[in-house]
Amino acid sequence: MTNVPEIGKKIFEQGQNMREYAFFGCNNVEDQFFSYAYGYKQSADLILNHALKTGHPDKLDSYVFPACFLYRQYIELTLKDFYLRNSPDSEEIKQQTLIKCQHNLIDIWETFKDTINDDLKDYIINFFNNAAIIDAAEDYIKQFNDEDRNSFAFRYPITKKLELIHVNRRIINLQNLLERMKELENFFDGIKEVIYLYISLINEDYYF
Repeated sequence: MTNVPEIGKKIFEQGQNMREYAFFGCNNVEDQFFSYAYGYKQSADLILNHALKTGHPDKLDSYVFPACFLYRQYIELTLKDFYLRNSPDSEEIKQQTLIKCQHNLIDIWETFKDTINDDLKDYIINFFNNAAIIDAAEDYIKQFNDEDRNSFAFRYPITKKLELIHVNRRIINLQNLLERMKELENFFDGIKEVIYLYISLINEDYYF
């Protein structure tokens, strides 16, 4: 007989095999932001790679939703992490800012951009050897925000008013999505490194 739920069984339990463990809730804020964002991005990659490997229409047409939702979560958490780590705002202002931004990726991006002074911007451009890199990353973020402004379009098929979200038939190339998200990930990773080097420089711990 097919396994079914049973009274007394626990969904969240530790078990005995450490190779089956997942640890969470024991790190600081920065580490937890990384774990969440990293997990969302890697999971989305795995989902799309599997769908693309099989090429099966059922998987291609259904895996796009969790993959896009996870990618959006990755972008949102990464941007919020950048802002919380690097903004000189007080804790109270940071709380108010996040409440105001909610899930809007552009608003969150703009709050982070406000922390990038001219010197840091120059370091970012030099690091990537690309004068348009910040504008290009912003365009990717805007495209995702235009597609899903409130983190709702890939979580549910309908709005709170019971209206279909995706009304017209569309085609999304999943291989292209995978590649563009890898480019955005490379940008985010580069930003982290540049900020670290920049802070080390102004603290006279690192010399270019």
